Amino acid sequence: MMQTSTIALPQNQIVVVEDDDDSRRALMNVLQDEGYRVAAFSSGEAALDYLRSTSPAPELIVLDLMMPGMKGWNFRDVQKHDPDLATIPVVSISALGKLVDVDVALQKPVDYDELMKAVERYVARRGEPDQTARR
Repeated sequence: MMQTSTIALPQNQIVVVEDDDDSRRALMNVLQDEGYRVAAFSSGEAALDYLRSTSPAPELIVLDLMMPGMKGWNFRDVQKHDPDLATIPVVSISALGKLVDVDVALQKPVDYDELMKAVERYVARRGEPDQTARR
């Protein structure tokens, strides 16, 4: 009997929600330079629309707390109550304070080494096989 092995590669997608253009671009560049795919949005509403329409779900959300319109904590409240989105880990970034109901909270200006430590806790690295290989 012939055995075949299928190894799924991780999706490596991170969603960045940051209203400041320069900060959003810097976060995208750092994450992309590390080999992650990034979808970035300037508002919580746009990010939620994307999250609800994409499959499979991204592996992590990097979320600014202070944004015009939908604030980060409002985004998080909506996310937590949507069963399709509730399990996506969130790293919050803020200059003003911490959101306690997230997986990791980082202070602005963001220390990129700390950001990468947080990302690596939740997102599989590119090219590393998923632990669930089929035989």
